[in-house]
Amino acid sequence: MAEKSAEKRVVVRFGEGQWERLVSRMDEYGRDWVTVNLPSLNHGKEPYSPQVERIVLIAVEDHMLGMALARSLGNSGDLDVKVRLKHISCFSPTGIDAVIDLMDNVSRHHAMAVLRGGGILPPKASAEVFNSLRVLNAETGEILDSLLELQSRGANYTELGIAQAEQKDAVVLGLTIAGIDAAPLLSDVELSASDLPFLSQVTNGTASEAAIIRHDAGVFEDWLEIDGQIYDVAHFVDRKDARRKVSIIYADKEELERVTGTDLIYYRAHYPGYVLVQYKRMRKNTTTSKWSYRPDEQLGIELTRMKNIMPAEVTSQEVADWRLNSEPFYIKLCEDDMKRKTQSGLAKGMYFPLSLFERVLVSKEILGPKGGKNIGWETAGRWLSNTRFIDFLKDGFIGSAASATDEISKIINNALERDRGVVVVRDEFEGSTNPGLTT
Repeated sequence: MAEKSAEKRVVVRFGEGQWERLVSRMDEYGRDWVTVNLPSLNHGKEPYSPQVERIVLIAVEDHMLGMALARSLGNSGDLDVKVRLKHISCFSPTGIDAVIDLMDNVSRHHAMAVLRGGGILPPKASAEVFNSLRVLNAETGEILDSLLELQSRGANYTELGIAQAEQKDAVVLGLTIAGIDAAPLLSDVELSASDLPFLSQVTNGTASEAAIIRHDAGVFEDWLEIDGQIYDVAHFVDRKDARRKVSIIYADKEELERVTGTDLIYYRAHYPGYVLVQYKRMRKNTTTSKWSYRPDEQLGIELTRMKNIMPAEVTSQEVADWRLNSEPFYIKLCEDDMKRKTQSGLAKGMYFPLSLFERVLVSKEILGPKGGKNIGWETAGRWLSNTRFIDFLKDGFIGSAASATDEISKIINNALERDRGVVVVRDEFEGSTNPGLTT
């Protein structure tokens, strides 16, 4: 089978000890990706792009022994570029000289220096190198076909990127509410065309083993009974105060490209209660360039479900159970490209308590000239910003309270029934009954 693409490919060379350390690091964390600093190539015309993942061939000493997709993360120094190698697949070492011997004279001349020193293979030489590998090593053909498929999906599966962006925002939101700086924890993770959920890429790059998941999910207590696929559980500790701990789980019932949205369920252990944030996407009007969300029939079904499982009013007299608003349900409207970020790294958005959102839905301000409903920055009227929402929730002034937390499993399963990805955050502060007063 001939090589499918005539594009330039890249040969990345590592020293034997360097490659062994990288493999050991990936094995330790269960990942199939790694971030490395590589020399700039071709006088600044980099083959690595932030937008497009390129297929690279990995060489060590006199052998080739792996392939991966590569993406640039920007310059890391005067002569280096930071590159993410992802979906790394190793194969039995294949000698460089054996590959060169199968090539014609013209391609051999172009390929020899690159294979032995690293760099960019011209299209014709690139095709011949990979065709030679297929002849010499049957493993390489299957690996290359798989990477070509992933590369193609990266160019076409925009829904994957949107779904991951929502999940990332939910994870960042959960950490930020807990008072944990998400930036250093997530700085090594980027959105990509991978069909893995965002949290799986944060923790180990693959779905965790079932036994580990069952053990880790124990921190969510008895109310977490999910009829779906638990992809991963991640645990975070505040670097400034080890008493502050956050556990995050992601689950859904569908493959990522079929998940129609994201729910964040935030459970606060020290002010017992929870908040559910449902993400909705605003689209950009091609005529006016304004962003807005157009309510549909499915929204009505979802709002009815929320109201049907709305927890009863809190009767507790405990100080920790007092709320400005004890509604657990919030809608977050985000622009669907999710590119406008705040300083915290969150997507710019509008939060609506359920009761406020229902008022917005019947207000005259959202009506278009033909009677259509469009909720956007100019028409919504009132909402909570990222900052206000986080501050209120962080200090326990909004969200459910006391016995209302018994409804949590019903809400999680309800979210899964709607083919939505669920990010569940458990926030705890050990040794303090009122963490809002600590410094």
